[in-house]
Amino acid sequence: MLTSLTTYAGALLRRVSHISRRLASKIRRAVILMMYPNCFLGHGTSIAGGVTVKATDGGLIEIGRNVSLATGATVVAKGGTVSIADNTFIGAGSLIIARGKIEIGSDCLIAERVSIRDQNHRICRSDVPFSRQGFSVAPIQIGNNVWIGAGAVVLEGVTIAGNSVAAANAVVTRDIQEWTVAAGIPARAIKTIQIETTEIDSPIPARKSA
Repeated sequence: MLTSLTTYAGALLRRVSHISRRLASKIRRAVILMMYPNCFLGHGTSIAGGVTVKATDGGLIEIGRNVSLATGATVVAKGGTVSIADNTFIGAGSLIIARGKIEIGSDCLIAERVSIRDQNHRICRSDVPFSRQGFSVAPIQIGNNVWIGAGAVVLEGVTIAGNSVAAANAVVTRDIQEWTVAAGIPARAIKTIQIETTEIDSPIPARKSA
């Protein structure tokens, strides 16, 4: 009897916790949309605690359906455009900051502490401090089904083709081709992904909409 009650109580607490997280996510979503009318969040988007999403200086953010923004993730469009397609995961503490244009495809895995910025400080003059030389800006495009490992940095002007991987702590300064694993500083192709035709034993089910 005691075991049954304990099991029931545990299940009830988990259910309450799940509901409270969903409610908190919906409140955060409402606050973002109220503060930044140029932000568009698709149905089922999950927003964890400490997430920053803001479009300023005429910027625009478009986030698709069933996107997850983990704790402390930051998405900022400062005069630029950020678009994130359906079913993509943005890991804890990751930064996505656009002064120009950043596009991230669907079904991407962006691990924790990843930095994706389409701008860099200019350092071309000796008579002006770096902090006052402005920025060089070039668009970043990330295709569908891309996995970017923890701590990776994606610099301006880079295209990461679909179905590719940037390894943990890689610094991506040049394009990554489809079905390629790139690693290192700067990131270089180290492996071609071998495509298997056999069925996956236990596929992960798609996340249900909130």
